[in-house]
Amino acid sequence: MASALLLGFLLGSLPFPFWFGALRGLRVVDGPGPRGTLAAYRALGPIPGLLAFLLEVGKGLLAVALGEEVGGPLGGLAAGGMAVLGHALSPWLAFRGGWGGVTALGVLFAVDPGLLPPALLASLLGLLPHPLGRALALGGAFPLLLALLGGTPGHLLLGALLGLALGLGALRE
Repeated sequence: MASALLLGFLLGSLPFPFWFGALRGLRVVDGPGPRGTLAAYRALGPIPGLLAFLLEVGKGLLAVALGEEVGGPLGGLAAGGMAVLGHALSPWLAFRGGWGGVTALGVLFAVDPGLLPPALLASLLGLLPHPLGRALALGGAFPLLLALLGGTPGHLLLGALLGLALGLGALRE
């Protein structure tokens, strides 16, 4: 299980939009407005933006697949959650990162595509006006949602990790 957690975190920490921007001398993680994948799309154009998006989704998918390989189904859930947390706390970016929403798309798709619609609805809580309110709402919604829909303690763990990562992202705004 420990190897699944570490593998997920390391995969999730890879900041593809940042690296794409760095190749062109741009920092797509700083400043006001969108950062990360959306900023890569806006600043670098549609092809690098789409490639960054696919890599961000792909690292979530890969984290779940590799986590399942080394730790079974629970390892896949844990690695997926840690991938999103790794995105939010990337050591490549001095333990700063993004919300992890695009990586979470890949994780949720790998775990159960049926979780995507309710998770997208829950992510609307990110539109709340106050950062602390957003953080608390997202941090509480995802563990509840995944525990109810997934029905296993592993889904609760995944929800808690997703909620923590998305809540951290909301606090940084």
